[in-house]
Amino acid sequence: MESRKILIYLAVKYRGDWDAIYEAVKNRVLMKPQDIENTVSTLSCNAITFFDKEYPEELKKIFRPPFVLFYEGNISLLNNGIRNKIAIVGTREPSAYSISALEKIVEGLNENIVVVSGLAKGIDGYSHRFAIKYKRNTIAILGSGLDYCYPIENEDIYNEIKEKHLLMSEYPPGVVPSQDKFPARNRIIMGLSKVVFVPEAKRRSGSMITVALALDAGKDILCLPSNNYGDSGCNLCIKNGAHLVENAEDVNDFFDL
Repeated sequence: MESRKILIYLAVKYRGDWDAIYEAVKNRVLMKPQDIENTVSTLSCNAITFFDKEYPEELKKIFRPPFVLFYEGNISLLNNGIRNKIAIVGTREPSAYSISALEKIVEGLNENIVVVSGLAKGIDGYSHRFAIKYKRNTIAILGSGLDYCYPIENEDIYNEIKEKHLLMSEYPPGVVPSQDKFPARNRIIMGLSKVVFVPEAKRRSGSMITVALALDAGKDILCLPSNNYGDSGCNLCIKNGAHLVENAEDVNDFFDL
């Protein structure tokens, strides 16, 4: 039995739970070959596993690399490793200032830069929306199965990404979105990207967890300065050595394209 089929079977059986999949592999739990074949043959989306050549090498270096990535769309966007990918993360309640600045920066990005984010409300959704608007490629990493669009207000770009860009998740179809899955999703967003750009975030937020993961991985953090002096995660990051960015040129300088 192929190792990739076994991983897909386990990912579906354990609903993408990394610990459960790991324990099953470690303990060599008994599996019926017919169950494995049935699961793989009836899967409603595409999948790549840790053992496939398409699996991004950069994800093998992160904490708990996903065993399986389920996807819909243009898998070729994973080509070229991290060299042309930017992760954009931030608050779900962005100010008009950060939305406007984000749009101008995405509009001015080198045309070969791929925007990676999480399709969440706020900065994530705007990042994908602006990438599509200005004809940049984009990858959305979900904290659920690919059959769930969350939030529903992003359904239009969810459909656009699924058809023309790349929609990915470590969770198989049928897994509903939940708060505990978003931090895990963010490690994939970070891992796929050369740099992490934060247009706006609070000091205590999921975005700052992503920043911490990126720093541990030795990645550059780019931040838009904020006038929210009391609770700006961006200003704190800049104070601690993150790169202040004001325009697309500041971002493009980090890419050798």
